[in-house]
Amino acid sequence: EHSRGPNLILQETNMATRIGTAGASREPVGAADSIDPAVDDWDWAAKNIPGVVAGAASLLEVSVIVNATPGTSTEGTTMCAETAADSSSAHLFDAELPPTIAVVAYLQRFVQFANPGVEGLVLAVLLAERLCNKGCKATGVFRLTPRNLHRVVAAAVLVSGKLTLERYYSNVRVAKVAGLTVADLNHLERAFLATLEYDLAFTAGQLAETLTRVREAASDN
Repeated sequence: EHSRGPNLILQETNMATRIGTAGASREPVGAADSIDPAVDDWDWAAKNIPGVVAGAASLLEVSVIVNATPGTSTEGTTMCAETAADSSSAHLFDAELPPTIAVVAYLQRFVQFANPGVEGLVLAVLLAERLCNKGCKATGVFRLTPRNLHRVVAAAVLVSGKLTLERYYSNVRVAKVAGLTVADLNHLERAFLATLEYDLAFTAGQLAETLTRVREAASDN
């Protein structure tokens, strides 16, 4: 069930060009110019996957809390002011009811059955936060909520795995882990990429900064 290189939805984009030109290479994470506190964070993450999962879940849940409180914001998240106007893009990820499974348990399922790796987990947080930023600018109403958080997580983990792993699980496998139909997951992936405007590039510094916040969030639990 593994795939090699970007496939399915992501195959529609020239990922090599986007990543190569925008600095999404993974090499700088371990390169000499990144040997500072970030190295310690990556060492911690490699030895403490449960901590990475807990910290990632905590950051995402904080985003939900922040977005439910008008006029507030926190580092790494963007609060969109809710408007009276409806927007289909704001509801693409909405489930009928909030899932009963906790976000931390949901992320643990991905680690256990469709492991995106440490880098993939951290990148999923970065992309989920970027999704909010892009959605806010585009519609003014996109917010992480209890109804859409799990589906955003599923799409973010799927995409991040394709960006960071040479071999990753197929959409069919990820859909099973996520508790979604393959058609629904494909739809979410397309919506995720479209809302991001295919802005998938990231630097070693951005990834390291996100990991630092993940570690801090884990230590607060």
